[in-house]
Amino acid sequence: MVTGDITFYGIFRKLMSEPRVSIPLPAEFDLSELVEALGQRLGEGIRSQLMTRAGHIQPYVTVFIDGRQVRGVSEERFGPFRNSGTKIDIYIVPGAEGGGINEKEVFL
Repeated sequence: MVTGDITFYGIFRKLMSEPRVSIPLPAEFDLSELVEALGQRLGEGIRSQLMTRAGHIQPYVTVFIDGRQVRGVSEERFGPFRNSGTKIDIYIVPGAEGGGINEKEVFL
């Protein structure tokens, strides 16, 4: 197991009940497992905000896992990490491009 230290930025920070959370994750995980764990911790609404129905990262979301930008492939596995029980940094950031989330339309 590893501990994912997840930090939300931008509009996500404003919308989340907790702008930073720590959650246990398997030593190897994919995005769907990460989002599932976040959903259990923060509520089901986060899933639709982060992932499409097809299981890819929403176009307005950028995710960094252990310093590496994730490119939207939900099946990609992350890990194993060097030390079991280690903490890894995960950042969830709204895209820097125009458009995106209207906070009045978001229900988390």
